[in-house]
Amino acid sequence: LLATPGARGLFRRAIVQSAAPDGMLSREEADLRVGIFCKAAGDPGLDLDGLRRLAPEEILKAQVLCQEPGPRRIGMFFAPVVDGELLPERPLDAIARGCARDVELIIGTTAHEMQLYHLSDLFPQVPMEHIPAALAPGLPGPRDRAIAAAKELMRFYEGPELADENRYFAAVTDANLFVPAARLAAQQSRHQSATFMYRFDWTSPMRDGRLGACHALDIPFALGAVDRVPAFAGAGDDALAVSRAMRAAWVAFAR
Repeated sequence: LLATPGARGLFRRAIVQSAAPDGMLSREEADLRVGIFCKAAGDPGLDLDGLRRLAPEEILKAQVLCQEPGPRRIGMFFAPVVDGELLPERPLDAIARGCARDVELIIGTTAHEMQLYHLSDLFPQVPMEHIPAALAPGLPGPRDRAIAAAKELMRFYEGPELADENRYFAAVTDANLFVPAARLAAQQSRHQSATFMYRFDWTSPMRDGRLGACHALDIPFALGAVDRVPAFAGAGDDALAVSRAMRAAWVAFAR
């Protein structure tokens, strides 16, 4: 929305939680995924009117099928598309040009975003040698140079305090969420002085704490709903205090 011309002037402030501003699809990739979705829905030739006629149950069933193992298994199957019209260019590029100069911004992440995947089998245990491939797409230069730079960065993810799988999750958290968010904040701050970052460090008690401060954990705290998901968010006076502090900060910014 920050990068969408049609949304310009519709909001003065934005709080962006755990965004992936690099997570855009090209028009070509989007066309491929439309084909996969239509096939999953039972008719590879579906047009827009045909898609609109699908029952909600059919859409949900097709959505699940699109998430089954395959070349697009990792990452978001449904994502914004840089189509040249609604979204003319990558958000990072648009914001660097000052497209959102009138919007005050809070953007941030949780500390251990990708450790949420301890709850699923999407991410098997991945040895350290897979980290360079996870980091390389966010680094400049041709792939061989980016891989070499990524190998240099691996030393930041070493140490006895992390299991190998958590080293991988830490690298992917940085590559997909934290570093892109920091880059976006840096570009926005060139045009808008009221630009702020946060990091959410509260640890989920689920799975004996293995989730850490994972993706989505900040949502019940921001919405004042920790008591509805105590197994995930935690409970007691400390959890409620964190929620009150976060809501107070968010509301003060909005006000």
